[in-house]
Amino acid sequence: MRALTLTLFVTLIPLIAAALFLGAALNYASVRATYMELTGERLGTVARRIAADAQTALSLGLPLRGQEALDRALLREGEADARLGTLSVADGTGRILFSSDPALVGTRATAPAGPLERVAPIQSAFGTTEGRVIVAADAEALDGVLSDLVDTILGAAWVAVVLGAVAVAAGLGLAWWRLGQALATPKTATLPPAFDDALHKVDAALDAVERDLAARGAG
Repeated sequence: MRALTLTLFVTLIPLIAAALFLGAALNYASVRATYMELTGERLGTVARRIAADAQTALSLGLPLRGQEALDRALLREGEADARLGTLSVADGTGRILFSSDPALVGTRATAPAGPLERVAPIQSAFGTTEGRVIVAADAEALDGVLSDLVDTILGAAWVAVVLGAVAVAAGLGLAWWRLGQALATPKTATLPPAFDDALHKVDAALDAVERDLAARGAG
């Protein structure tokens, strides 16, 4: 009995663990996709906000190249959110005029934007494109968040495996205990009433035959 219990336990635990870790992997993929989507929306929001400020200055007659306040805006936005990497403003030719990374000023913006970048155009009041805002995510910060997410999901999966093992062991132990109790309890056999009546009639007939034989022997 103990050998069978151990066999069932060893068989069920890997199945439970595999199911839980498969669920954890699917859950991670779903959460990662949602997180990356939200990060992309955040990058787009920042890019559009900076572009709106630049467009307001353009409408007041201040050329894009002379909007020194954009430098401070880029630094402020970058410090407000750890997910943001570099924030840059490029002119219509793609030359970067302002950037949170001074090394990028004067270089050409890459096109098209990468998967972790969002771009918002800067348009004049006449509908011409005077430049664009480029906001890139901090890849290391995103990797750190996703790594923490993996650790959290794996930790939860391990806890679930341990709890599943305890539940299986308790269930098997209870089942075997109930089976042992059932086998140890004596069972009283009961006969159908008709069969019981027939046995009484047979006994009575045998008693009558026995008395008749005894009477004949005495005579």
